[in-house]
Amino acid sequence: MSVTANRGTTSYSIRRTFGGDFMKFLVHAFFIILLLLVTLFGLGPVLYADGVIQERIWTAAVVVVLYALLGFLYSRALKWIKRK
Repeated sequence: MSVTANRGTTSYSIRRTFGGDFMKFLVHAFFIILLLLVTLFGLGPVLYADGVIQERIWTAAVVVVLYALLGFLYSRALKWIKRK
């Protein structure tokens, strides 16, 4: 880990050490895990539910909204990383 002096204080710069690749890796890993969790716990009840069709439709709607939200947040996170 590199040490950089910043106006008399010592701080550790992870970004400078890994060149930004580590942050990209963390963001990708975080969103992949979130998408896997939504898929596992969201699509499972939609496909294998033994309830009425209305319950499946509501669950599917929630899962689609979660996918859309995660996709939006993922794109914003990637833009944020590129800017930094």
